[in-house]
Amino acid sequence: MATTVKNNRILPVLIITACLTLFYCLLDPSVERFGAATILFGQPSAPDTATGAAQSSTPGSTNSKPTQPDDYGKLTEDDVLLIMKTGSTTVYRRLLVHLLTSLSPERINPSNVVIYSDYAETIGNFTTVNILANMTSATQSNSEFDIYHAVPQYIANNVYPESANIEGDVSGLDGGWVLDKYKFLPLMDHAGRTWPRARWYVYMEDDTYLFLPNVLAYLSSFDWKAPHYLGSTAFKANVTFAHGGSGFALSRGAWEKSFGHNSQLIEDFDEYTSQHGCGDHILGRALNEYGVRFGENGGDEQFSWGFNGVVLWGFAFKRANWCAPLLSWHKAHGRDVTRYYELEKTWDYQTPMLHGDFFKRIIAPDLDTRREW
Repeated sequence: MATTVKNNRILPVLIITACLTLFYCLLDPSVERFGAATILFGQPSAPDTATGAAQSSTPGSTNSKPTQPDDYGKLTEDDVLLIMKTGSTTVYRRLLVHLLTSLSPERINPSNVVIYSDYAETIGNFTTVNILANMTSATQSNSEFDIYHAVPQYIANNVYPESANIEGDVSGLDGGWVLDKYKFLPLMDHAGRTWPRARWYVYMEDDTYLFLPNVLAYLSSFDWKAPHYLGSTAFKANVTFAHGGSGFALSRGAWEKSFGHNSQLIEDFDEYTSQHGCGDHILGRALNEYGVRFGENGGDEQFSWGFNGVVLWGFAFKRANWCAPLLSWHKAHGRDVTRYYELEKTWDYQTPMLHGDFFKRIIAPDLDTRREW
């Protein structure tokens, strides 16, 4: 009996020691590992029998999103309006590559895309919408609209406002960016009134690349009828808002609560717009006025990794984001856009593309595939 008791006390110690030894042998200390092999969007849940998908939390996030990814229906491209913002001084340097890649009909139906600019012209399958055309005469008399009034005269005289270093070019008109702040409110108002059946309004700029399949999967875990305002966080003048260059999404519920509630919202913010410099900040301030706040958990100003507001080569791949789904890159050049598009076409999206996947496929393709880092 004494021997049996003694052995019973030793046995748990031996089991624990064996487990720790086995764990140490399997773990490469130089590798940053993050638990589950498959990371999707939202909270942990059992696999969905309809899609074969399972969810788990993004590292570092405190989401309270639905436990099932398809609670609100799996989104397709027909459920979103993809909004591209460009400008007359950048359109031919930035937009054209998107027409062959991120905006191509093989990727998204042209009827689910709108391109907003400060000058209307037909390019390929699209006619850009001059979203500033209906601004009040008082607003258009602002000196910041000087370039807006100058562009049609440049074009009429065969002098091109973008610079491509060929005959007929000027050096490019300075100050086109100052018009951008005036575009955000009218473009969002126009999008909601023209495409009222869209569940989500997904915004991008002409130097943004959105990994659309990942974005659709991400948005699928939110109720589009609720007032959601999602993206990468930014802060200015006491307003937390979604950074425009990173791309962001506004639910139909959020649109109804703000622009749908006040048809004069743009005019109400004329003075605020003229006094501030960033359109994404101005949009955030206007949405806040109607109780629509940035954040994944009912406007808590929190976000997960995914929408990236920095240029690729300035991004730090690390433990916090390695297993987080990749949603966008900002400051993408034409060559970057084509590389991202080609990568996106090779991914089956049965599981989302993670930051770690991108690192291994684009940044370090010769990295030992047996290692995670």
